[in-house]
Amino acid sequence: MTNIDYLTLMSLTEQCGYGSRDFLYYMKRTGNAKGTLEIINYRSDADEMIKCCESERRLRILMSAQPQPQDIVVNITPLKRRRERAGDDQSQGDDSDDDDEDFPEDYASLNAYKEWIQ
Repeated sequence: MTNIDYLTLMSLTEQCGYGSRDFLYYMKRTGNAKGTLEIINYRSDADEMIKCCESERRLRILMSAQPQPQDIVVNITPLKRRRERAGDDQSQGDDSDDDDEDFPEDYASLNAYKEWIQ
């Protein structure tokens, strides 16, 4: 991410066949699998994009010859949830269907799973 700046993005748009009259957007995450389109017109917009996407280390860029509505919600790749252990911040009286204690610990063994499911 440190090698990306406004001039690099403008160079990329030219290499892809877009010009200065075309539009450059990035997808800003607003939820687990949702985001909004944010336009990149100035160096400050590129700096804001880098700051927003730094934790993911992934940029989602959209180049377009036509202006795109910025108030719509776009789908983006969901974040992976960290696997929670049975004792981590869960109430003991919770009878939810999310418990995975009934599943075999060895997920690589297909035979153990077949025996368990029967």
